[in-house]
Amino acid sequence: MLTKEQSIPPAAIDAHTRLLQSDAYRRMLAEDKHHNPEAFLSVTRQVFEGVQLAGARVLEIGSGRGLISIYLAAHGASVVSLEPELVGSTAGVIETQQRRCAELGVRVETVPADFNTWETDERFDVIVSRASINHLYASEHHAAHHPETFAAYLAVAKRVKRLLKPGGVFVATDGVRYNFWKMARKWVKRPDETARSGVNWRHHQNAGTWGRIFAAAGFQPIALDYHTPHRYRSYRWALNNRVGNFWLGGRFIMKAWNNSDARKPVEAEV
Repeated sequence: MLTKEQSIPPAAIDAHTRLLQSDAYRRMLAEDKHHNPEAFLSVTRQVFEGVQLAGARVLEIGSGRGLISIYLAAHGASVVSLEPELVGSTAGVIETQQRRCAELGVRVETVPADFNTWETDERFDVIVSRASINHLYASEHHAAHHPETFAAYLAVAKRVKRLLKPGGVFVATDGVRYNFWKMARKWVKRPDETARSGVNWRHHQNAGTWGRIFAAAGFQPIALDYHTPHRYRSYRWALNNRVGNFWLGGRFIMKAWNNSDARKPVEAEV
């Protein structure tokens, strides 16, 4: 976790500002129902804190309509955008990505493939999974208490490790399994929720469970953070923890490094 004194590098600040001021990117965010560009970019910057993007070779798993791949490319990364468009995804997303990249003048290599079966000899500095990690194996079981689910996700983690260069980092962000608003949604609606979600949250795991899975695959160190809603960003120092996350966002950020000689323990959570 970064301290309050640490800041994003000047080159990245420039890219962040360019995206924030881009009418085209703001329109793309609105098309994908992100109606507060500053909030989207603020949370995305939190996801990639401490990760060197400029000059890095980056793979995004399940890139959808390309907002994050574009963000990465704008920050100087060489990006491979992996989207299994023909395997259950909405048709046309790759074409949308390519059109958006052309309009913004950024270069992203789009690959229509499923991560679990995709074959490549390339190794990456950074691998990114935004709201896609739980889709790499579908299970309603809690992996910490269900050996088959744990083993399946462990296989996914080992595959990620094989595709990372030594010292490379896997960055994942997704919803957690338990959150007040998800657990109480039958009786109360979250104040900033405009529509009921059809997501089956039992397909998600807790942040600490993911940490245990990736530690078992040989990743170390592993850092767990939690999304701080943009409106509460001034209180991030107090809210960036499991308790704050339970009552607010319900989303985690995990960074797992491919360093076999590191010995930093991961926080346990089930």
